[in-house]
Amino acid sequence: IAGDGTTNVDQALLLNDTTNAVSFEDGDGTAQIADDRTAFTFGTQVFQGSSQTVNVSVDNEASDEIDARLVADTEEPLRISVDSSDSSGLEVTRVSPNEFVVTAAGNVEDDEFQITVHAPNDANPDFYEFEFRLEPVDVSDEVRSDQ
Repeated sequence: IAGDGTTNVDQALLLNDTTNAVSFEDGDGTAQIADDRTAFTFGTQVFQGSSQTVNVSVDNEASDEIDARLVADTEEPLRISVDSSDSSGLEVTRVSPNEFVVTAAGNVEDDEFQITVHAPNDANPDFYEFEFRLEPVDVSDEVRSDQ
């Protein structure tokens, strides 16, 4: 038997479906979540030498552990870090300056990781926007442990 077929891959790691899936630690910023819950944008005021932390709540709708790529689409001169140390079911690993892999245990609900944007001392004080998206990925041979 020979032939062609179509394969669809659904994203199982999604932003939590509550209104506060993306929230600011100090309450100062705006956020918008895509209808499919795989992308979000946030904006915040950042000054020289300061940082802003955003809490991101996600759900793993699969029963198995999964990996998803978290990609920051930004050209801003700010450094981005992602931390999951307060999480019980998530682990985050940096693979490039604006790209991370999020590993989620099966059936994780409403678990959080934190994104922090750090402004260098020579950054212009301004309102910056950041776009992030979650993508399915197989990371068996590309994850580095250089968080």
